[in-house]
Amino acid sequence: MTINGDTIPRAFFELEPTYSSRLRREQLALKTRQGDEATEISLRSLQEQVRELGCGLMAIGIKAGERVALDLPNSPEWLISDLAITSIGAVTVPLYTTLGRDEKIFILKDSGAVAIILSAEHRAAFKPSLLQLTEIRHVLSSGIAPESEEEDINDFSLHGLRIMGRVAKDSVGLQERMDAATPDDPFSIIYTSGTTGIPKGAIISHANILSNIEGSLQVIDVRPTDLYLSYLQLSHAFERMIHYLLLFSTVPIAYSKGLTTVGSDLEFFKPSFMIGIPFFFEKIKKKIIRTASDSGAIKRTLFKAAFASKQAGNKDGSIANALVFKKIKEKIGPNIRYFVSGGAPLSIETAEFFNRIGLPVIEGYGLTETSPVIAVNTLGENRPGSVGRAIPGTEVRLGRDGEIMVKGPGIMKGYHNRPEETAEVLCDGWLRTGDTGHIDDDGFITITDRKKDIIITSAGKNIAPQKIETILKADEFIKEVIIFGDLQTHIVALVVPDNERLEDLRKMATAKDGPALLTDPAVHAFFEKKIRERLKDLAAFEHIKKFALIADDLTLDAGELTPTHKVKRDRIGERYSKLIDSLYGADKR
Repeated sequence: MTINGDTIPRAFFELEPTYSSRLRREQLALKTRQGDEATEISLRSLQEQVRELGCGLMAIGIKAGERVALDLPNSPEWLISDLAITSIGAVTVPLYTTLGRDEKIFILKDSGAVAIILSAEHRAAFKPSLLQLTEIRHVLSSGIAPESEEEDINDFSLHGLRIMGRVAKDSVGLQERMDAATPDDPFSIIYTSGTTGIPKGAIISHANILSNIEGSLQVIDVRPTDLYLSYLQLSHAFERMIHYLLLFSTVPIAYSKGLTTVGSDLEFFKPSFMIGIPFFFEKIKKKIIRTASDSGAIKRTLFKAAFASKQAGNKDGSIANALVFKKIKEKIGPNIRYFVSGGAPLSIETAEFFNRIGLPVIEGYGLTETSPVIAVNTLGENRPGSVGRAIPGTEVRLGRDGEIMVKGPGIMKGYHNRPEETAEVLCDGWLRTGDTGHIDDDGFITITDRKKDIIITSAGKNIAPQKIETILKADEFIKEVIIFGDLQTHIVALVVPDNERLEDLRKMATAKDGPALLTDPAVHAFFEKKIRERLKDLAAFEHIKKFALIADDLTLDAGELTPTHKVKRDRIGERYSKLIDSLYGADKR
């Protein structure tokens, strides 16, 4: 597919809305849900709302090149705002709604944002931050603010801005802004949600993201008859790119309100595909296994037999499919053709679990700095454990130390206000990803770990903690694992039990709740056996010698998790330093 237009706004407004006489409606673009009622937005209506909001933003003085922060939950308003901002030549700075106050203030200051768009209910909480944000001229909000909240002369609702834009009718000015834009102009400054260090703003141009869309379209199977369900925040670079890929492919998008409602939204919308992070797929897998385990003996036996049949390569499996897999698939999503996983490593066990029940998960790989997709498996060639081949137009090679290097039209322009950091990662057009891995003879890429996370023991052994953690997190009783051991004789781990399985742990323990449950000898022995069994095929130096169970209280607010649920190892190490030291005892170096 060829995209008509060399900037996002031009490509968007080049789309020609169609009318289906058979369905008696205009081409569908977006769907939302309120209870049991669905609301639809046609492509024609979407384009009109973007024009109105764009004219409204111009009317309040937003200039081309200025930055506008976007701090909204997943919704049509997010997409409309993003398109309106870029249509007037301004630059969107997306914010995760789950970020802490200090991190948001840092990003707003660093980017030089002159306006912020947020939900009405969060506006009052944001107002005190304005004392530190002298460059913010306007606070714009979706929805209706509480009546008790005082209005400011520079505060506007998105609805009010659209009315202002409709009255102004400055379509000529809007068109002039779009005509003046070039493919090399910044489309967005996207701040990385890294596991260490302060956030860095990757400058992504129109040419960057459009090239990534075109390359991805050659390997990701999308059809006009598809319906996509969005639950990841649009601040996530992959979710946002997929939105534009689907929009330009005339595939409608339905919105979930997030991870807590995605189960019921799957049932309501019945989408044909969606993307997710490994946390999402692990959660579904564990729920299926838990439901089967808690069922009667006959259902439990049928479930185990069905999986054993699939694992043994029985392609017929008609009885198993009829009795087990069909029901599971109908419950998760009867129309689902496939899922795409990204953001962190997906365990082979989890990928194969979904493949066996007829819901294939294809894993991909990318970075904010690469707009974002670097590689992805396909439905035709899906190798669990790998992230597939590089997408067309993107080159991948390994550095001398095994670091993955990437070159192509999707590589960012650089980090905003950080020339030294930019020079560190960009060399002769090649981006140093910071990830290590290997590439097989067929071009399939396997990620080993983050280069900075590699543990080197006192014996000089290099250990990739991510590989071990991913293997262990596939267990239904384990939610999270954090491994330590740099310059030590061996590795140790902090293990977070899955809260959904606490009742099972209480049955085997003397202690029933709190810290005592986590230190109960029977519970510890239970996890020790699981860890030993799952790691039995690894090298001896990759085995965990000692571990401690910790409570499931790692949070985004405390800075211990990224918005995509990746653990910040350094923060956890600081918080539990005494406990980690105790695991080493006299062996501590």
